[in-house]
Amino acid sequence: MELSLLVCLNLLASLIFSGGQTLECHQGQWQCDDGGCIPNGWKCDGQGDCLDGSDEIDCTGPPGSIDCPLGQFPCVDSVGCVDVSARCDGQKQCPTGSDEENCPATEGCLDSDWTCRNRICIPKELHCNGQNDCMDNSDEEDCDLCGENGVRCPEGTCVSAAERCDGQVHCSDGSDEPITCGHMCSMNNGGCSHVCTDEPWGARCTCPAGYKLSPNGAVCEDLDECAAPLSPCVHHCSNTIGSYYCHCREGFKLNGSSTCLASGNNTQLLMVQRRALGLLNVKSRQVEAIQTAWFDPVALAFDISRGWYYWADTQGSIYKRGGRQTWTVYTGEPGIKGLACDWLNGYLFWTNQKTESIYMQAADGKSFTTLLSKNIRPSELVLLPVESLMFWINAGPGDRVTLEKSWMDGSERSTLVVITAQSAHSLTADVAARRLYWISDFKRSIETVKVDGTGRTSLTGLFGTQPAIGLAVFEGWMYLADVKGLWQVPQNQPRQKKFILKAELPLIAAYHELQQPQGSSACVKTPCHLCQLTKGNPLGFTCACPVSKVLLPSGTCEIPWCFINK
Repeated sequence: MELSLLVCLNLLASLIFSGGQTLECHQGQWQCDDGGCIPNGWKCDGQGDCLDGSDEIDCTGPPGSIDCPLGQFPCVDSVGCVDVSARCDGQKQCPTGSDEENCPATEGCLDSDWTCRNRICIPKELHCNGQNDCMDNSDEEDCDLCGENGVRCPEGTCVSAAERCDGQVHCSDGSDEPITCGHMCSMNNGGCSHVCTDEPWGARCTCPAGYKLSPNGAVCEDLDECAAPLSPCVHHCSNTIGSYYCHCREGFKLNGSSTCLASGNNTQLLMVQRRALGLLNVKSRQVEAIQTAWFDPVALAFDISRGWYYWADTQGSIYKRGGRQTWTVYTGEPGIKGLACDWLNGYLFWTNQKTESIYMQAADGKSFTTLLSKNIRPSELVLLPVESLMFWINAGPGDRVTLEKSWMDGSERSTLVVITAQSAHSLTADVAARRLYWISDFKRSIETVKVDGTGRTSLTGLFGTQPAIGLAVFEGWMYLADVKGLWQVPQNQPRQKKFILKAELPLIAAYHELQQPQGSSACVKTPCHLCQLTKGNPLGFTCACPVSKVLLPSGTCEIPWCFINK
């Protein structure tokens, strides 16, 4: 490294530390000499990720390996080197296969899931529940069939009528040996707290609505309806003894017992029909034209409070419309797949499948930065700025596909759901419900999960012979687009769908001010050129700079003089 460049980088590092711009790195991260933080796995991987290159200094091969040129991985317990890009690619290049050892998961489900034969992942509680959740029925194979008087154990096995009340516990919760074995209803109601029915083996106890039978088989205890994967309430659910009640987020009003209706303007759908962008008023069915694109749009986004509309085309350009003006805010590689707005701060985020990166652009459209570009192959993208969260569908190593989650600065990335083999697309969110939704072509279903990873549910029976091509969700309504047109489907009664528009709509998005609720932002009074929301930092944000610039203690972004003079 040239002396002038080394001096420059050391100076930058000291400035960053002295200015207090960097806090301690989080668990699982390594701190660069310049104060930056990178994941532990990026240290000594042959690619310089720290500004000062300190993550690739003093790197030695594993014990017993030979020295390899920069950018190559040394085989362990054998002679040879392979390109870093070939490490963990699913194919063994080293004689002992060491280039495929200690790699991130490339297949399989989360620990909380059960793996189907077709490699689809379902929640473990759906295994042996009597329904074909895997679509190949593998989750119901080797499950004992329960006869009329059999007992289904929590682990999915079935205890026969002959084994019930035989004095031996077969179920993990002991439900096959209730305390009412040998009892009669004529004596003390058989020991039941509520309804009692005589059976050959003893007294069978049953419960009224809102209650469930405890494992001891005698006492009825409260059923927590709110704990169901898909709550009966669209927004908030509060359990009560024997029942529950729903309440709504600010700006919504409870309609009936479970539905939350939005106040303010009528619900609209931002949509693309052929190359024309427009707004469909769901109630009146009237369409307001916005813009006709030169090339086919591949992604849509909007910032409703600022009156901005965005779309990306097949050529790699992103356009913005505000008022009566339309202009190009970005031109780059084709491959853009997802667009999303940070409506609290006016920033634009997008994914590119060709460059395998997530990008962020300033509100003025004059600068952008690369947010994530390593170990990532993103497609659809969703932001939830009120929670500082970012979600995207990611194609991992092999054929693994996941729904990923991180803060909006890209930190603390984790897998929310494994969706391998689902043919998933059209990722969207009902912001008020804090739920994500997507279409599974293989399962012919709409899949949903809460933003914290709980409440995963499959909504089936929605599609006929025509595949779905677009999805939007708001107020407990799902809007499905297929080759015939647009359908409106109530989430709590998915089979009661209604046809509302004859048009082919490949892109749709729920357009309402409550889909982008306003709130305080940690970025409001920061000096950052690009401010990224995060709850991984006590300040609530991370400062970032456009490509080729570095962050100074003052919060400004400058091109280092050593790079200018180099």
